[in-house]
Amino acid sequence: MTPGQSFTVPPDAAGTRLDVFLTGKLPGTTRSRIQKLIKNGAVEVNTKPASVHQFLKTGDIVMMAQETRSKGSTQPASPTPAAPKIVYEDDNVLVLDKPAGLLVHPTPHERDGTLTDWLVEHYPPIRTVGADPLRPGIVHRLDRDVSGLMMVAKTPAAYAHLVGQFTDQRVGKTYAAVVYGAPTKVNGEITLPIGRATDGSYVARPAPDAKPDDRPATTDYRLVRTTGPYSLLEVEIATGRPHQIRAHLAAIGLPIVGDTEYGPRKPFHHTGTRRIKTVTLDRLLLHVTKLRFTGPDGTPHAFSSPLPEIFSAYAPAHE
Repeated sequence: MTPGQSFTVPPDAAGTRLDVFLTGKLPGTTRSRIQKLIKNGAVEVNTKPASVHQFLKTGDIVMMAQETRSKGSTQPASPTPAAPKIVYEDDNVLVLDKPAGLLVHPTPHERDGTLTDWLVEHYPPIRTVGADPLRPGIVHRLDRDVSGLMMVAKTPAAYAHLVGQFTDQRVGKTYAAVVYGAPTKVNGEITLPIGRATDGSYVARPAPDAKPDDRPATTDYRLVRTTGPYSLLEVEIATGRPHQIRAHLAAIGLPIVGDTEYGPRKPFHHTGTRRIKTVTLDRLLLHVTKLRFTGPDGTPHAFSSPLPEIFSAYAPAHE
């Protein structure tokens, strides 16, 4: 990315979201990096400050400017994500309710302010637990903008035990998802293999189009209710592929509300005969509501987490 570099939006890119447009124009720069540049004021559209979810028109001029939050800047940094809530704790296991916006572990692009930082600060011995020093205690993860229940191992023995339960598919997790549109049936199963797309993202492909490296994936869903243009689904996965729920639901025309990667990239989402206006949120409407597993001592555990308040704004309970 070069400051002063500009692009004119051609007719075939009209209606494309700004971050998606720039991802195609700046090979080697990740979409998350581009989104951060936009948020930091390093991108302008028609000489005006841009927003991540801005949709472009034919003839718009997109220009790369200098980042406004350079080192030593006096501008305030992005808000620090909320800390996780401790739901349960014993000598072996920690069960947390992770807020949306909290990154679980460091990535090549972001290393600070993660859940693992919080864990090491509050539980120093956890630093040596697990196979990866960058992911101490972490036996499973949630995407940054997903909220809800997750468990953490506090000891090496607990880590081995919990990882084994995931490997044997003996951990139960139930998700709630608010999606655009409504499924054609109350209960459904999605069995599309999941692999990498050419841009590096994950994609669910029909079996005839599957690539050799694609992995089997199964997602079950149940319709809880439909309210206007949105539906609340209860979702469980038999496999744990990256972005599985997001990719699977998007593949059957039911993208999750707030999903900037797999959701609609134009102002309206078309499903069947419906035309639904796309909404911009600072999180995914995907939340882990239930978690079930057996502790290292053989004790069965089951936990639940209420839906965040924002869910009721898009899928309120019927009166």
